[in-house]
Amino acid sequence: MKTLPNLPSLVILSTLLLPSAEAHFPILIHDANLGAANGPVTVIFASGHPFELELEPAELPERLWWMDRRGRATDLTSVLEKTLFRGDTNGIAWQCAFEPPPGDLLLALNSAASRDARQQTVYREYVKVWLPRGRQENWHQRTGQPLEIVPLTRPYGLRPGMVFTGQLMRDDRPVADTEIYAERLSDAKPDAASLPPDPLLTFAVRTDGDGRFALTLPDPGWWVLGGYADDLGTELRDGQSWRLEGFAGAWLHVEAR
Repeated sequence: MKTLPNLPSLVILSTLLLPSAEAHFPILIHDANLGAANGPVTVIFASGHPFELELEPAELPERLWWMDRRGRATDLTSVLEKTLFRGDTNGIAWQCAFEPPPGDLLLALNSAASRDARQQTVYREYVKVWLPRGRQENWHQRTGQPLEIVPLTRPYGLRPGMVFTGQLMRDDRPVADTEIYAERLSDAKPDAASLPPDPLLTFAVRTDGDGRFALTLPDPGWWVLGGYADDLGTELRDGQSWRLEGFAGAWLHVEAR
């Protein structure tokens, strides 16, 4: 089994882990080619096990938006439509198409909330993916999400074997000494009998005292990086304070050689 941490029951019952403890991630990718400066782009959101391509129905996200290089946000939530991920799985997903302007864009998504009334906790996933459009500007900008992975390495133009560095941030504070997971999204559903051992499916590193980490991405394709925090503040619900927990995911595309 994958060696992921013992997280609160809320997370186990929601979207980070399944009862089997296999790695479970929000999936946020697009179909734009590196170097394309114009043309429509389709964005898709799904949920499940990226390497195994075992998906579950994804809930409509609370918010999906894109940010330009000046930090101006444009909401896409209202134009999301239900679909099937890649058309060859049973995973219900959400997608939309839009025409981005020139310059680097950042796509960000806040998932629907999962709630645990017994523990009075709320759990959300905060996901991001970069959309380069030719200018290579401001790729390190923040989304304003309460938990996010901030790139220290340019998050595109990556080749197999390159080291990606980043920083896990809770608002303006680094999240120290916590695990960051990485898993590749398979291009086709692998044969279950031929899957490699679990440590070769989901990689893990720990952040240092400043929340920084480094990971080598060995193969081309889409990769997700993610980290969890259980102290994101509180939300007021029914006159009571509920603790906010979350998972920050960042999707990177590694180009073929």
